[in-house]
Amino acid sequence: MQAHQAEQPAATAARNSNDVSPTVLLYARAHHHDLKIELSATSFIVCWCCVVGAHALNAGFLIATCALYFFVATPDLSYYAQLLTPQADTLLKPCGLAFGLLGAVHALKAIDVVWCSIRHRTFKFPASVEADSVSAVRHKWNIVRMAKKAWQALFGRRGLFGIESGYFDVRFMTREAIEVAAQTVQAYTSSTLIGRTWINDLYVCTIVLNCWSTPVLQHYTRHSPSLERIVCLAADACLDSVTTIWIPLIVIAPYCTAFNGSSYLFELDQLYDDVWFANLVFENRQLFATSVGDFIWTFIPHLSILSCLSSVKALVQCHAFHKSAAVHCDAPMAAHHNTTVAELEELFTKVKFTERTTPSQRRLRHRSLTMRMQDAIKRGFDSKKATAAHILLFFWGLGVLFVHLQALVRSHNVASIGCKQPLRPWFTPKPACSVYEFNCYDHGVTTVDGDALSTFEPSTMAALIIAHCSQLEVTSAINRYDRLIGLEVYNSTIVTWDADAAITEATHPTMTYLFLIRMNASEIPKGILQGLPPVLQDIEICVTNLTTIPADLDVLWPGVMTLYFEMSAITNFPGAVRRMGVSDGSFVGNQIVAVPSINDTTFMPQNFAMSGNPIDTMPAELGDVSELGNMYLEDTLITSIEPWLGAWGDAVVVYMGRTPYCKQQPPDPDQPPHVTCTPTAATLNPRYPLDLMTGRRQITI
Repeated sequence: MQAHQAEQPAATAARNSNDVSPTVLLYARAHHHDLKIELSATSFIVCWCCVVGAHALNAGFLIATCALYFFVATPDLSYYAQLLTPQADTLLKPCGLAFGLLGAVHALKAIDVVWCSIRHRTFKFPASVEADSVSAVRHKWNIVRMAKKAWQALFGRRGLFGIESGYFDVRFMTREAIEVAAQTVQAYTSSTLIGRTWINDLYVCTIVLNCWSTPVLQHYTRHSPSLERIVCLAADACLDSVTTIWIPLIVIAPYCTAFNGSSYLFELDQLYDDVWFANLVFENRQLFATSVGDFIWTFIPHLSILSCLSSVKALVQCHAFHKSAAVHCDAPMAAHHNTTVAELEELFTKVKFTERTTPSQRRLRHRSLTMRMQDAIKRGFDSKKATAAHILLFFWGLGVLFVHLQALVRSHNVASIGCKQPLRPWFTPKPACSVYEFNCYDHGVTTVDGDALSTFEPSTMAALIIAHCSQLEVTSAINRYDRLIGLEVYNSTIVTWDADAAITEATHPTMTYLFLIRMNASEIPKGILQGLPPVLQDIEICVTNLTTIPADLDVLWPGVMTLYFEMSAITNFPGAVRRMGVSDGSFVGNQIVAVPSINDTTFMPQNFAMSGNPIDTMPAELGDVSELGNMYLEDTLITSIEPWLGAWGDAVVVYMGRTPYCKQQPPDPDQPPHVTCTPTAATLNPRYPLDLMTGRRQITI
């Protein structure tokens, strides 16, 4: 009797289990059949460390990138920011913020993995909350429940964007195509900006590997869906990191080392090195987002890395802890099933639904039908579309390799025709050069002609130097190079430089510096008096026979911040300069006999040099000196100092070496501490590094 009573509940339970819809049982089996790859304990620990390390590396790089963007956007570095992009004021900070937010996501992901492992005292990956868990939780607000279900439908393990979605292969190949397109855009931009050949080679090799590795890996792992996905995702993340992290670090490292953080400057010999300065501008344009489109193409691979790492964590489990479901934190206990997709599909075809079904059964039936639809899409994609996608990727990589090799051949021997920094851009009919020096003496001519200026691709020219021309005629041919950042005329007699060859915003919108060194001209050429581009901030004129400066120079040169008129024959301090917002002004080595009182608030220099002029008295006023840091009055005839000089304080250093004031005996007992009589150099030197550049521009016989 007792045995019969004991059997009765068991029979009841069996009947109850048999009453359950086959859909429910099938979905339960399908729900617990996860695509995963089992690793040994040691291999899993290595994988865990790699994932955490990748998150930490990306977090550190992206947060550092954010800090760099904000640092360059500060007023102290406005000159360098404008060299990168005219949109620096509105672009740098938003882009930096986006990189910082993505870096914070990586950091939170790494912390989540580490905290999960600490909490469970073993190496684990956190598990996402599945849809069943979401539906089982009672929420006070229906909208919260709906939002979580929607999230699971999209990003859950079997959601539209989940790791076990039937759309995974379609989604992966689509993402792969977008990544390759983004990397190709970056490689093309690099070919137009970076002169170091091996960096461009690395870009191209990464693209080719990305295109060719996917078909190969999917072919050799086609019998194991979980292995196929984890291998492709891991390879994808590694290749993305080459173009998004390692190449930028390699490019920017020498500039970070050379930068002086206390003075916000680079060394003088580097700034006046034609090739180094052009590379500084061009290579950092490659690293920084210089437009909204550029930012999007740069940001896409970073998003891909985050997606790959999240998917890898969902695919890996440790064989040693599998029976206790210890691999994924908070994962439901489940036995392992070896049911294949084909078996599940066969069971689906045999399911007979009754006319009367409960709401829960209808929901489960809908889920099972969704799984069948996803499987059908996956089979359709694998058969034909995958092959087409693989062929497309193969030829894409082949095409990139072909145009890169073609560019290398085109740039062969360009150094022999005056190019100091060759470039290898794609799709250009002419050889490319970023720094071109035309030496009239070497070419046996007296001026540069139009044919000489049509040798190179105009879009890649950054700096043009015209040197040693005895009868220089600057014609409109110079306007072909409309993307110049700098122009220098050295040791030349300017015969004509008329308005048809003018440097204006329309003809040279990106020009930032203009040097006229050892120039023989009785007046400033008309070609630079037609209204310079606003971004042209640095004009240095040294060793000339100029005697006067136009009275409306402040109108013609509105954006100039660095202005040198040195070692010339100017006799009067130019009144226009007092109305210019010059931060670094130098009139060393002229014939100026007096500096008039300056009370204009526009004149706020940080460095002001009047050394080597026959000045015997200081001006009664010198305008707003709140920004003044250094004042150079060496080799002048000054015998005394004005009272306002002593009231400046220690923030300003006044150099008065080799002046009558410093030679008097005994020395002035009231000499302010910030006035120094120690010469800055043994002889009078202009602010422009004339000695340095004379050695670099000398004629080679």
